[in-house]
Amino acid sequence: FQHKGYRMQASKAGKAFVHKLKSFDNEDLNPVQIDAYLWGACHKFWPMGNNLLPSSEFVRRARKEPRLAAAVLGWVIGQRWFPRNRIGDYVALMTTAKEAETVTGERIGLTVEDAVRGRQSIRAFLKSPVPHELITRILETAARAPSGTNIQPWRVRVVEGAPLKQLTDEILALYDANGEGKREYNYYPEKWREPYLARRRACGWGLYSTMGITREDKAGMHAQRRQNFEFFGAPMGLVFTIDRDLEIGSWIDNGMFIQSVMIAARQFGLETCPQAAFANFQETIRRRFAIPDIEIVICGMAIGYPDTTAKVNTFRTEREPVEKYVSFVTALAK
Repeated sequence: FQHKGYRMQASKAGKAFVHKLKSFDNEDLNPVQIDAYLWGACHKFWPMGNNLLPSSEFVRRARKEPRLAAAVLGWVIGQRWFPRNRIGDYVALMTTAKEAETVTGERIGLTVEDAVRGRQSIRAFLKSPVPHELITRILETAARAPSGTNIQPWRVRVVEGAPLKQLTDEILALYDANGEGKREYNYYPEKWREPYLARRRACGWGLYSTMGITREDKAGMHAQRRQNFEFFGAPMGLVFTIDRDLEIGSWIDNGMFIQSVMIAARQFGLETCPQAAFANFQETIRRRFAIPDIEIVICGMAIGYPDTTAKVNTFRTEREPVEKYVSFVTALAK
């Protein structure tokens, strides 16, 4: 049969697939999810039993949760980063809405606009690991970011597991004993002025207010700030560096690359938090990662599956209306 350009031979397996699809409550499946199901099936990247049919356990769960089944079939296997032969894991993905939320149709149909507008700095993550194949794909995608004359001046270290724990423990000990260190570049202006000062304060106090931390609660502020240096509990951290002899244009290129990482991650249900705070401990990071002196630590980034139940993740910063920062030039000055 054919559906929106997808083709499948009229074989015994093809007819069986049609029968299985009809057995689902198709009114529960939006077009994007049906497309995902068909993509996965037609390319044979889906949980298989004999003759390309789904396992009986998967079919049983799919009948109960057709929307989630379509997303799992089309998205997880369609992206080719999940082992095809581990049928039990696909079934496990559907056991709870929280764990399976990252493979629902909402992310299958994510537009670029949705990915950008929905991005926020996440400060609480689940412990679920990020597959190596997935982070590799995200970084490969982000590397399509532009750079002057295509010099691609970005460098990334990926850390997880025991090395991540060792690094964060060491940085936390330094933070608790001496406060924050000093980065090798000025991220912020040396002297604040409006309107930037007001925006900065609104961001900081907005976060603290969300967490019930008052201006007098210095310990609470310290504890909240401290979570930066454990990547907010994310299972994976990224550290971005740049060669120190490169100029401001290459820093701009790195910014576009970093943004591309954050946006690309959202397609796969991952969220991020870019963290310039890690540059304050660049000496420790440099030593522990064996980063050569030619490179400067720009920032870190937490990446993982968001904890949607965490109160801190309800905090969203505001944006100025477009009229405040955009001018349409209708005539040139003399």
